[in-house]
Amino acid sequence: MNVKGIVRGSLFAFIITLLFIIVFALLSYFGNPDERIVTVGVYAGVVIGVFVGSLAVAKASENKILLHSLIVSLIYLAILVAVSALINRELHFNMHFMTLAAGILVSGMLGAVVGK
Repeated sequence: MNVKGIVRGSLFAFIITLLFIIVFALLSYFGNPDERIVTVGVYAGVVIGVFVGSLAVAKASENKILLHSLIVSLIYLAILVAVSALINRELHFNMHFMTLAAGILVSGMLGAVVGK
């Protein structure tokens, strides 16, 4: 198992997502964009971040590429759930969460497929 690649891929995913969040926060602060644009932009940041993280682990792995990419996606999802629970003091497993989780897992799998 390529633990170093998984950690690096997870860090890539979070850094890229953080960059998207910062850009859209600044856009919201200095401009007046529609809320839907900001929401879609942040979700795109999540999907692109996980895709790039999975792509990085796929490039670094020599075997079990799909498994490594799935682990990156699951780590991302677990940390996202933990942070959400800390901020909101409760978990909401509704359609919104399920859609986000599916997007994270699918983008992780796509990163694995494109990576090799």
